[in-house]
Amino acid sequence: MLDEPSVGLHPSNIEGLRDTIKMLAANGNSVVMVEHEIEIINAADWVIELGPGAGTGGGTVVAQGTPADIRASEDSIIGPFLAGQPAVSRERRPVDGDAVTVEVADLYNLRDVRVSFPERAMTAVAGPSGAGKTALVLESLVPALRASLAGEKIPKHVRRLDAAGIRGLAEIDATPIGQNSRSTPATYSGAFDAIRQAFADTPLARRRRWKPGHFSFNTKAGQCPECEGLGHVDLDVQYLPDIREVCPLCHGSRYREGGESQRLRIASRLQQPARHPLRLRRTVDRPAPGRHRRAGLRVRPAARRRRHRRRHRPRP
Repeated sequence: MLDEPSVGLHPSNIEGLRDTIKMLAANGNSVVMVEHEIEIINAADWVIELGPGAGTGGGTVVAQGTPADIRASEDSIIGPFLAGQPAVSRERRPVDGDAVTVEVADLYNLRDVRVSFPERAMTAVAGPSGAGKTALVLESLVPALRASLAGEKIPKHVRRLDAAGIRGLAEIDATPIGQNSRSTPATYSGAFDAIRQAFADTPLARRRRWKPGHFSFNTKAGQCPECEGLGHVDLDVQYLPDIREVCPLCHGSRYREGGESQRLRIASRLQQPARHPLRLRRTVDRPAPGRHRRAGLRVRPAARRRRHRRRHRPRP
């Protein structure tokens, strides 16, 4: 069983990987791969294509057969790619205008290197491992741009930088976005703050004096005590890799359970597909001026609020 064995390989190494996998099958082994690389899929004896989309849009066997069968299938999504057809195309942007130019004098294996990156276009820096891609982009271009934008001196190994039309720099890499494994884009960006505040403003939360932290899986008050807000537990198996299973207490919701319906409701909101808008409705008394507008919530009319209070009045 191979899980995407071609990840990170340069195209020149794909042929060697393909021959190795063929040798495994030729020696009587049954090889199953999860793969995206076109050359590896075309070299397979049998292909099973799942889809047609991802998440709720997937889970269906779209096509199966030999690579030739997949290429000829009208239902296949990857068929045109396997056949070498231009399945995805876009209008090419002009590259003869302004450009960012950098000259590197001496860094690792880079010697007197001068390259230009066209502005308002997408540039790909390719090459085998160790060719100097990281040295050129992340250790030369990026620090030189950052220094130039800050009005500081560029690194010594960068001989020259021409970037007159650049007003900002956004560097995106594989560094974890948060300080712990429970962080998500919503918690890191602050978008989840308004949602937690909305649940903290509900009648039950106010009666129990729950703060927004009670609706966070990053705090002791809100997270499941079994998985500590991760939604899963790792089982230590001696001499074997750990086995990861869904938390048996919160069932993957990441929240503390025990009849607290408000937390279960917020957990169900988080399980909605990303393409579905998140709509919250307020069924409590009118909040402080402007709060419901900032959070994008709906407030019940006064008469309906009074009826709601009578139905939900706490017993003595």
